[in-house]
Amino acid sequence: MPSKRTKSSVSFLPVAARWAFIVGMILAVVVGLVPSESINPTAQEWVGYALMALGLIAGYIHFNKEDQGQFILLAIGLAIFANSFASIPTAGGYVVGALSTLGFFFGVVVIGVIVRNVVGWFVDQFQG
Repeated sequence: MPSKRTKSSVSFLPVAARWAFIVGMILAVVVGLVPSESINPTAQEWVGYALMALGLIAGYIHFNKEDQGQFILLAIGLAIFANSFASIPTAGGYVVGALSTLGFFFGVVVIGVIVRNVVGWFVDQFQG
């Protein structure tokens, strides 16, 4: 008996993961541009949770084996150099805020990629 899955239901997860990555990047940049003193601490906490959820979904599903190494290198570079723009007068704080929040999101995406690889490794070990 053939499967009842349709082509559209199979391709939902990659599309959802791609949108999770895009929405997470936009949310990270927008929240990073707003000074932290003007955001309610409870709202900051929930935005962090949302970025973590979006990042884990995007990292676990969106990145394939060919792209994951380049993305991890990008995330490491962003984490190292995010504070380099702090010396720019007036705009430096905004740029650092946006890059730092984006670096947090990318870090969670990297954790999603790592979890996917570890799960894949365990599945391969026990199946083979």
